[in-house]
Amino acid sequence: MNCLEKLTSLARNLKESSNKEKIFNFIKRSPNSRTKEIIGEFNVLSERTVKRNLKELTTEGLVRKWAKDNGVYYTTL
Repeated sequence: MNCLEKLTSLARNLKESSNKEKIFNFIKRSPNSRTKEIIGEFNVLSERTVKRNLKELTTEGLVRKWAKDNGVYYTTL
């Protein structure tokens, strides 16, 4: 991997973690947030990006995902 590729990769990782941190903080401020509310709050990001970040936060054990009445909700642990 050349220097430019390393810098690009680092910048992407920082941006992704920043987005993930913003999503986490939103869920922290608004517990039991629905997926569509989170996507609406971060309309600058694509739906796919928000869902990927939510999956990563869940996998990392920082948020809990649960379903009720055809809705998917997230809350911090």
